[in-house]
Amino acid sequence: MRIYLTGFMAAGKTVVGRLLARELGYDFCDLDGLVESATGRTAVELFAMEGERAFREAEQVALRSTDELDRYVIALGGGTLAAATAMEWARRHGIVVYLEAEPEELARRLLAAEDNRPLVRDARDADDPLHAMIERVQELLEARRSTYEKADVVFSSGRGEPEDDAMRLARLLRPGLPDPRRPG
Repeated sequence: MRIYLTGFMAAGKTVVGRLLARELGYDFCDLDGLVESATGRTAVELFAMEGERAFREAEQVALRSTDELDRYVIALGGGTLAAATAMEWARRHGIVVYLEAEPEELARRLLAAEDNRPLVRDARDADDPLHAMIERVQELLEARRSTYEKADVVFSSGRGEPEDDAMRLARLLRPGLPDPRRPG
């Protein structure tokens, strides 16, 4: 069984994902790490050198490679499931959880992050970075919302500590997961 975490940048997919995996006794992987292993470049480098299209193609190859993983929580990129058949594929191969967070909270997290994500880089350089970041987040969220809402589970995150989110999410998911003591 695989649990795919989707949601906007800075929604907590990696942080909550690691904690959720530990809580469930699963392994964890970040799809960006799989892309980096396959291409030899980080997401930022791939975006810069070959463009978003090349990154998205590598991301889809990496997503499909996760069908070999069992008992994994997999943090997806914010746009991974926007590809035409990606959401259906992920739902057939696991449980898709949308980590939903408020645009203002996402904007604050993105501004506080040390990485320089390509899709929101311009907002950092604006006269009013917080306002510009909130607008950019809202714009991208609006474009992705219909995809995110097709997830099997919509989970409001970011209201407390990541540990609390992971424990609440584990309680929500555990009844639908296979019992690890029983084969297949």
